[in-house]
Amino acid sequence: MTQIKKQYEKKLEMPASKEIIVYFANTKLNQTEDCSIVYPVTRTVATNSGLMKIALEELFKGPSSIEASGSYTSIFFDMSSKVLRNIEVINGIAYIDFDGTVFRQTIQAGASQSLCGSKHFVASIVNTLKQFKGIKEIDEKYFLIDGSRKAYCQTMHIACEETK
Repeated sequence: MTQIKKQYEKKLEMPASKEIIVYFANTKLNQTEDCSIVYPVTRTVATNSGLMKIALEELFKGPSSIEASGSYTSIFFDMSSKVLRNIEVINGIAYIDFDGTVFRQTIQAGASQSLCGSKHFVASIVNTLKQFKGIKEIDEKYFLIDGSRKAYCQTMHIACEETK
């Protein structure tokens, strides 16, 4: 086989795919009033690299129409899909940095205006990230907005100390 033909065939190959799990509330499965209970949904993504970031981006898209028809719900929806600025794991701690503008326009009302919304917000992120090795701690105290812990706390109307 010629070198050119090999290169052409390689370009035609589909990117590697990987299954990831994201977590949403489900009104049929959860018969309690505990808003921190979330359920797994498997999605297939077309890459094997940057999976933590991709998993969160998938989570922040919210349930698909098929998932929603199966009673999966979330404070996340298509407009919140761009809320993630960065995820960084330092010494096993996951630091999640949100885009302030997108966060305030899409997530803030659902996540900060009620205890239930806040519990769902944190539980969805924590459970989604638990599938990845190397993360020892995932906690809201490591959530940031535009690189600032203080901005996150002010936006969410919670008291906190700087952690980064």
